[in-house]
Amino acid sequence: MSTIQVGRIKMALKETKHNHKNGNFISYEDSKKWVEENELTKNVKTIAEWRFITYKLPYFIPKDPKQYYYKKGTWKGWGDFLGTENKKISCFIKYEEAKKWVRENLPNIKSQSQWRSITYKLPPFIPKSPYRFYKGTGEWNSWMCFLEFEYKKTINNPLHKSWTEQEKKIVIDSWCNMPTEDVVKLLSNRTVASIDIFAVRKLKLHKDKEYVKKVKSENTSGKKNPMYGKQGANLGKPMKQETKDKLSKSKTGSVGLSGEKNPMYGKPSVNRGKKLPRERVDKMIKTRKENYDKLSEEEKHKVQLRRAKQIVERTKNMRKNPTLPERIVSKILSDLNIIFETQKRIDYYLCDCVIGKKIIEIQGDYWHGNPIRYNESNINETQKKNIHRDKTKKSFLINKGYKILYLWEYDLIKNYSMCEKLVNEFLEINI
Repeated sequence: MSTIQVGRIKMALKETKHNHKNGNFISYEDSKKWVEENELTKNVKTIAEWRFITYKLPYFIPKDPKQYYYKKGTWKGWGDFLGTENKKISCFIKYEEAKKWVRENLPNIKSQSQWRSITYKLPPFIPKSPYRFYKGTGEWNSWMCFLEFEYKKTINNPLHKSWTEQEKKIVIDSWCNMPTEDVVKLLSNRTVASIDIFAVRKLKLHKDKEYVKKVKSENTSGKKNPMYGKQGANLGKPMKQETKDKLSKSKTGSVGLSGEKNPMYGKPSVNRGKKLPRERVDKMIKTRKENYDKLSEEEKHKVQLRRAKQIVERTKNMRKNPTLPERIVSKILSDLNIIFETQKRIDYYLCDCVIGKKIIEIQGDYWHGNPIRYNESNINETQKKNIHRDKTKKSFLINKGYKILYLWEYDLIKNYSMCEKLVNEFLEINI
């Protein structure tokens, strides 16, 4: 056999296997014959034993033959498939004989509910559920045929009376805006149920929205309200933080308060341009600090990183035009042919000029409290916070292995040559 012929045979087998995997198994009779002859399934006599060996079956035999062959219409039962022939023999009589027996012995049974009430009295040859049994044999028609009764519409029933054009007009004009009990007074020959069914199903009418609101309001106001005169379960109790968070999340991005639907859309804020009172600012700072202290160390670290990113973004917008001291330092470094990075973030601190493991920090006289101009008696709260942050930043960077040179705004403007000498010595000494 040539190589080409072997390849074609392999391709044909592969295609056949693919078709069987997609649910195209062999026929019921072939599958049954294979089960009888094969060593793997020859001794299988029960469903439990079959399920135990399903993982060993070849790809052309379905693992659940009942489901597959039942859909194909060829399934005859596990007894027939496995060859055990343990088919259950029915003890019930045929459909026509059962129907005749019911007509002779139970002439007053005219409905399915009446049949269910006397099933315990039936003899063993009559099935308690004739619908299930005779439907399986293909003889079942209906309960009316089995019990031999007919559903007759009563002439006096207002549901079955034909509606005149005048009655239709009264329903169309009055039903949408008034209670059905009042419409009945206009149509004396009709009932409430018949009018509602005719209006909704036949005429496709709907109650007016304003009328529905009015009825709901009347039914839930005053003494009709189930909470009338009762005290609320949560009255006087503080709202839990979980409930507040859920309410906050549910209101976030609310469709009813977004865009033009917002009552403040296009209007200036009442407090816009006004400075907040000092008491309110202090309260906000205190609340923020209390919330921060409650956080875990990991959450605090995340908050610090987030704030650092915000500072970076803010400084990117602010640092489009560098300040005079920054331009002076940049000129000194450029004249020395030194490559450096400006406004580089190291963890959650922003550094002015970074050259490898060396940092040059440019200190503004006002914001960082130059000791030549300010002392402890005349510095404000902002300067105190900045000085404290500078100390924290310095200790953090030193622990990271960085060397730092601080240059004051006053020295850069007044003593340029001295600052140039300090930069040169800093870069040469600390290599």
